Amino acid sequence: MNSLLLNLIDPSPSLRRLSWLVFVLMTCALLYLGSRAGAATVIPPPPVDKLLHMVVFGTLAAIVWVACGSRSVLAPLMIVTAVGLADEGLQALSPERVASLTDLVADVVGALTALLMMTALRRVVSRFAAARTGRLE
Repeated sequence: MNSLLLNLIDPSPSLRRLSWLVFVLMTCALLYLGSRAGAATVIPPPPVDKLLHMVVFGTLAAIVWVACGSRSVLAPLMIVTAVGLADEGLQALSPERVASLTDLVADVVGALTALLMMTALRRVVSRFAAARTGRLE
């Protein structure tokens, strides 16, 4: 079994800490750059922007899932949704940006999709590892 997959479904404490660090850095960059003047000029038009929201927030959710020990779906979903709310809140305060419920929905859909994929990956890898261990005994 690929050690990368095993590390994702059963992360070590150091990988969990690294995941939290990556999440915090990505979130700070997202919130800072997204609220800067001129940010709207580099964001693609709909519907591509919604796909970008889904990819970014799906990535954040997968990172938080690993940081939380690859067990919970609810905690990463709530954390990433809070980041999405903060992002839209900052956009509402920026004169050049517009807060959007559809952006928040795309954030949540992307996060939920990634979390469901990570959970499915965990099940498949766990079953494969159990079957492989059973064959070796």
